[in-house]
Amino acid sequence: MDGLANSVSGMVAGTILESEGDRMRKLLFRVTRGMAVTYFESYVQDGVNKCCYIVIFNNTPQDRMRVTKVCESFIGMRIEVP
Repeated sequence: MDGLANSVSGMVAGTILESEGDRMRKLLFRVTRGMAVTYFESYVQDGVNKCCYIVIFNNTPQDRMRVTKVCESFIGMRIEVP
């Protein structure tokens, strides 16, 4: 049963400024030791370049805490995906 619990993935999505995307991608790679998938899509809102992101990671308490801290360190909106 433990193997099944470890295979469950967590997801976090949100928006940040487009200029912060590369820095966020690098930080997420570092804190999850490369065990997270990130996707960024750029768009323009009210003349400001932004990007939306989604992070898929192993749903362990340590990884969730690390990913949440990184996402909260960037000014923007963050959503927990069920």
